[in-house]
Amino acid sequence: MAHDKDADEVVDALKAVISKDPNFRLATDKEVKALLEPGKEERAKQREEMEKPEYNAKIAELKESWYARARTMTPKELPEFFDALAGYKHDYNTVVYAVAAVAIAAAWAMDKTPNGGITGFQAGAVFWEFYGQWLGEKGKPARIVKFQDMLYPQYEESFEKTITPETWKWLHGEAQKKLQEQDGASKAVLDHWRSIAEGVVPFGYSVKER
Repeated sequence: MAHDKDADEVVDALKAVISKDPNFRLATDKEVKALLEPGKEERAKQREEMEKPEYNAKIAELKESWYARARTMTPKELPEFFDALAGYKHDYNTVVYAVAAVAIAAAWAMDKTPNGGITGFQAGAVFWEFYGQWLGEKGKPARIVKFQDMLYPQYEESFEKTITPETWKWLHGEAQKKLQEQDGASKAVLDHWRSIAEGVVPFGYSVKER
């Protein structure tokens, strides 16, 4: 049932896009095939390689070597490291680790400049800046739940179903804005937005200062 509802929402969103753009059309089967065909053989080889039992061990060793190197990076060594990872023949997985390793290396290299030497608090701020910019989540409330903290009773408050007043203010305002735009949302989504706009904190959460 949940799957059907999700599918309906996707269809509704597509209809909204199509209605706003008279030039929009779905690609034909021939066009889709022409788009996918060039890399078909290479992708098949990659899938075959990734299914081999030794693949995971090999990739785990590879990425850890990249990350270890990244943590010792200097500004002078960074271009060579970048070129080495850019020139590696990547598959679907390794390119992810390469992008991450280069980003980590750049951060460590920057920290080794005369203006570096940032604190742990500043390092946390770097993470949130990267999270917001890389994933397009800038300005949207978020938090990390570290489940390892469940091992210690003093962290019980971290696992309460609460949000801050600032987060609630953002959600309330965003729901009001989305109701005005609607943007092809399904009835279930519209009802949910309307409930938030009317002051109901969703999913059994409550608002609490931290």
